[in-house]
Amino acid sequence: MKNSFIILPLLFFTAFLLNSCDKGGSTGSGGGNEEKSNYFPNNDGAYYKYNVNRTDSGGVQTTGSRSVKYDGMKPGTAYQRQIDSSTIDAVTFVSESYFRKTDAGVYYFLDTTGLASNIPPQYQQYIPQLSIDAEMILLSTPPPNNWPVFKILLATTSVISVNATNLGTESFNNGAVSGTALKVRYDVNITIPLLPAQTLSAFCWFLPDVGVAKWEGNATVINALSGGGIDFGDSTTVITQDLSYYNLNK
Repeated sequence: MKNSFIILPLLFFTAFLLNSCDKGGSTGSGGGNEEKSNYFPNNDGAYYKYNVNRTDSGGVQTTGSRSVKYDGMKPGTAYQRQIDSSTIDAVTFVSESYFRKTDAGVYYFLDTTGLASNIPPQYQQYIPQLSIDAEMILLSTPPPNNWPVFKILLATTSVISVNATNLGTESFNNGAVSGTALKVRYDVNITIPLLPAQTLSAFCWFLPDVGVAKWEGNATVINALSGGGIDFGDSTTVITQDLSYYNLNK
């Protein structure tokens, strides 16, 4: 990751997501009960707790927990506030993100106000050529076969793109919650001219009338999509987040 051709787009992406207060288009078609299911309940005050298992590139395993709470609205906007608190290996991290839910899907707000100040001076010349999506589409409704989640363009070249693939429904039971879940794969595609393309992937299981029941896969992808920020320092880390308790505050 020390090659400057790799560092450039990753700096854009990292600074972009880390400096957000939180943190389009669709193809294909959903089918069956997917069109009727509520895969992302967003009642204010809803609370989720996850058991977390993390394995780094050296095979070292650590455990912890993550809690998520929906806590009111961002003043003057249509965005709800999400508060994340993660404790891994006795170290706690707290972050905020903002999302909105419509009949078309779930969209996370991306704030780029601090982007320019966090890019090294030698790369400032590229800022006018950047085109960055304003939101990240976590879930498209009804779930199509696939949809674009997020992208960064440098001029007309995509340097970062995140895409989702609907893998259909399957039986889910982790001991705490069970049902027929929608399984989605998220791929972060890093495309650098003259270098091999890189793809980082993770999976999410959404349970109807429950929400996110499980995340599993690359930690960089999961942290970026679930409100925990982003870290390319160890892109081989694997993480699992299993829902252990939830209260929708109905």
